[in-house]
This record gives sequence, structure tokens and C-alpha cells, in this order.
Amino acid sequence: MITHNGKKYRINNGEGRCGLYTPMLHQMIDQFEIAQQKWNRVFVLRVELHMPHETQDNKCITNFNKRLFKRLRRVYGFKNIGFCWAREYHGKGKGQHYHYALFLDGNKIRHSSRINEPIRASWERPMGGYSLGYIKRPFYFVDHESIAQDAIYPSFVFS
Repeated sequence: MITHNGKKYRINNGEGRCGLYTPMLHQMIDQFEIAQQKWNRVFVLRVELHMPHETQDNKCITNFNKRLFKRLRRVYGFKNIGFCWAREYHGKGKGQHYHYALFLDGNKIRHSSRINEPIRASWERPMGGYSLGYIKRPFYFVDHESIAQDAIYPSFVFS
């Protein structure tokens, strides 16, 4: 559980087994709350971005954002796109992947299926190794506080 701007949020940190870097978590929740202020219905989509090697920096996320945002603006006409991400590092030689969440105007989206293709095209590489992980419930339409809690808990997972 974390308190942010007077609200309590449940956070999925493996029932306390995993540590949390709270400054980053507060920034992520800030991004979500900004989206709630902009749009009366927020589309939250969670994605796991896997890669075949470890990196020393996060340039792959910067490049992914540029490609993805260009596609989303072209298809949907979005002026604003909210997002947050965290890199999960498993230790030397064990790899890394990214937990990534998009916050979009939920009045312009009907289902995540049309968003999945631009994400896949923006992340995956022809030579392979870059893939998307499976997520049981990848998206939420947030228009009520109880749904916001449901969206935050799995979206900001640290396993």
C-alpha cells in the first residue's frame, strides 16, 4: 500500500517480497492522475516488453516511444499520450524486461486490440528477440475510483 496525494493505492509488490522504489512509484501515479484530470474515461494498457540482452541505458524505450507515439497519433489523432515504465533487471546474465503502461483518452478507444498492433510493430524487430509478454488482463477503462484501484494494482507490478 502506498499513499499518494492523500489517496491509498494497493501496489503489487509480491505481497511484500519485492522492494519498491517509491519516488518512481509516486511519479507513475502522478502520470495516471494527470490522465484522470484530462479525460473523464482513461484507457490504461499494460504491456511487458522483453528483449534478448541487457542494456546499460534505456534508449530502447525512448526509441520505442517515438515509434509508438507517431503511430498512435496517425491512427487516433491523439494530442496527449501518458505513459510510465520500469525496467526489471534479473541479475547479471539473467536478462531484463520492461513493465510499461499507456494512459490514453478512453473516449477514443473501444478495445485494446487495435492498439496492440502499433505496440508490436514499434517494439518487435525483424531479427527477433524483442517480444511482448502475455498479460491476462492487459487493459482497463477507468471512469470510477474503484476501477482506478483495479487498474493501478496490476499496472505497477514489481515482481
